[in-house]
Amino acid sequence: MIFFRYLTSSVLRYQIVVVMILLLVFVTNKFARFLAAAATGELPGDVVISFLLFYLPYLISVLLPLSLFIGILLALGRFYAEQELVSMQFSGVGLLKVIKYLMPTAVFLSLVTGWFSMHLAPVGFLNEFKLKQELKARSDIYQLEPGQFERLGPVMVFASKDTNGELGPVFVAEESTIEQGGHAVMFARQAAKRHPADWQETEYMALSNGVRYESFESEQRFSITEYDEYGLMIRSKNVEPKRQKLESLPIAELWGVDDPEYQAELQWRLALPVQTLLAAILAVFVAKVAPRQGKYAKLLPGISMYLLYFALLTTARNQVEDGALPPMPGLWSIHAISATIIFIYILRQTSGYPFRKRKVLVS
Repeated sequence: MIFFRYLTSSVLRYQIVVVMILLLVFVTNKFARFLAAAATGELPGDVVISFLLFYLPYLISVLLPLSLFIGILLALGRFYAEQELVSMQFSGVGLLKVIKYLMPTAVFLSLVTGWFSMHLAPVGFLNEFKLKQELKARSDIYQLEPGQFERLGPVMVFASKDTNGELGPVFVAEESTIEQGGHAVMFARQAAKRHPADWQETEYMALSNGVRYESFESEQRFSITEYDEYGLMIRSKNVEPKRQKLESLPIAELWGVDDPEYQAELQWRLALPVQTLLAAILAVFVAKVAPRQGKYAKLLPGISMYLLYFALLTTARNQVEDGALPPMPGLWSIHAISATIIFIYILRQTSGYPFRKRKVLVS
């Protein structure tokens, strides 16, 4: 029991550090991409954090198996380097017993990974999908950046600043009036973005305290109009309804569907918790180092082996989606290969047969 607590606490301490570092790296990278999209006007700045939060559940479901694998490598590598595990083996604590002690932690983290991959990640993808559809349905008015010339339908708009959601001063140039074929230029001290609740397909910009200069070429006349408020109508974009992405579908809608894409998505969600268990067992055997090797000697080979496992799962997922690989065995074939490798390790650590030659004593 003492060794169980000692082993579990060591693995969890390393895993927490690893998962925090990995989260920081990937979240920072994703955040930088969102900021770049916001800087170029492809994404409104006020939704960057929302997109990042929607992405987190899937990221956690992918990083939990990897962090557990690295945590076991680091913990057992230190035990081997400091001769702690060697001493325990003389007391009857072999690698199989180490696996037995690690199984409760691995099973718990596998369930947590499954909760993220099967439930929380689809909810995050669904919210992301809805937000993207909402952004596409917005008029270009909501994409207007202060200090830049922007084309909004038939007009060109320039706003010098944005204070508390209000634009101003604002310069607007219309290409032509509706009937007379003339031109109009407007100046307003302030402008606001409006979306009337009773108008589902239109939006307008409300210009306040301004002047409208309009020329009528056919009638050869010119007019100047001062106004307190002027509504500049702009039709919003029509968004065609799209089928939800497979990632956003509840897992119940994936069961029993023969479509290869549905099967690939279902097997991928199930693959992450299965990978957590198999990777934990595999890490116990990979972590074994020689007495003169350092505690980090097997870190790089172990991570390479894990990444190969993950890459094969990703490739199998794509192959199932494309129909190049049948849904059965599908991704399960990769798990079967990993389980076979683990079985070979177990045989080598126990009987040794048939992977080691037995010595025959001749009298």
